[in-house]
Amino acid sequence: MNRINFLKLLGYSLSISIIILTTSCSKVESSTSKPSSKVTFTTGTRIPEHYNSFSFFWKMPIIENGAVLKYVVSIPGHKNLYTHKLNQFCPSGKNIRSDFSSKLLKGIYTPYIKITFTVNEGKIQFIDKSQYKFIFSKTIKATREIE
Repeated sequence: MNRINFLKLLGYSLSISIIILTTSCSKVESSTSKPSSKVTFTTGTRIPEHYNSFSFFWKMPIIENGAVLKYVVSIPGHKNLYTHKLNQFCPSGKNIRSDFSSKLLKGIYTPYIKITFTVNEGKIQFIDKSQYKFIFSKTIKATREIE
């Protein structure tokens, strides 16, 4: 007799928690075809409320040898929330996923998020035909009764 049947025999009902992950995808608005000293990606639609995390999917741009790529996450009307430097060489065109917690925004609701890329020398050129996107995730707890 397995454990569930034994507990049912004793009259217990079991609750099992299931975590459901819902996602919302936002296409990115940006002009990526020409080399530039600064490139900003902005969510193309309003971001969903009450999300747990978000990810930005991007491809490593073309930069000069020895240049250091930096990106800054910000929201309109507020200071920069997060800065990251890629100090190691990464080949252009490499798929990259940057993950962020909703705690990054510290309770501030904003309709849009921006990620701005710069280099310490030369120009940046993102590959024009690549997809760049934000994905927002929300965890919802569900309960199932077993009798």
